[in-house]
Amino acid sequence: MIIKPKNWQEFQHYKDRCPPWIKLHKSILDNYEFHKMSDASKALAMCLWLVASEHLDGEIDATPEKLAFRFRTTGKKIEEAIKELIVNEFFFVINDDSKTLAQCKQVAPLEETETETETETEAKFILPEWINSSDWNLWIKTRKGKKLNDQQKQGYVDKLWKWMQDGIDYKSALKDAALAGWQGIHEPKQKFQSKQDKAKDIADHLAGRGKYATPRLD
Repeated sequence: MIIKPKNWQEFQHYKDRCPPWIKLHKSILDNYEFHKMSDASKALAMCLWLVASEHLDGEIDATPEKLAFRFRTTGKKIEEAIKELIVNEFFFVINDDSKTLAQCKQVAPLEETETETETETEAKFILPEWINSSDWNLWIKTRKGKKLNDQQKQGYVDKLWKWMQDGIDYKSALKDAALAGWQGIHEPKQKFQSKQDKAKDIADHLAGRGKYATPRLD
């Protein structure tokens, strides 16, 4: 069976094959489909991406026995993990002579054309838990100007995150923008948080309620 990582040509470009490292996009941290899989499947995905980099077209011979030998595990574990990766569309089947994965086989998509936009392949935007969702949603609804794409939304999240680190009252900034319907989010008149509020935000972050805590889909 031959499989190939999703969007491999877009994210992996090398002048020479078999590089000493590959790219791993940080959006994987907030990819719900990735994190709902078993730990075995997530670990195998990393290994398979490395193997794909050894080939010009990114195609992998996914015969369970062969991969089991290379990854020092069993064929059964490889087979179960690959099924999950295919079902969740992290890998596509190019050619399958066996019937092992027939029930979860995905047809490989045609190569993306140059007219397709970059945003079509980006991960869905996820609102971090430390941002007040009511204020955020009100701002998105009332703001003037064109509708924000996911990349632009992430840019504003990054700005708020930096303000929080710098002790700037980012909560008031977002609330003011929401109530006024501003196109952007501006620093508040009362620029800095109190030491108590800043300490609480940092404590929340360290306690697992911060930037990379369990997110909400916007």
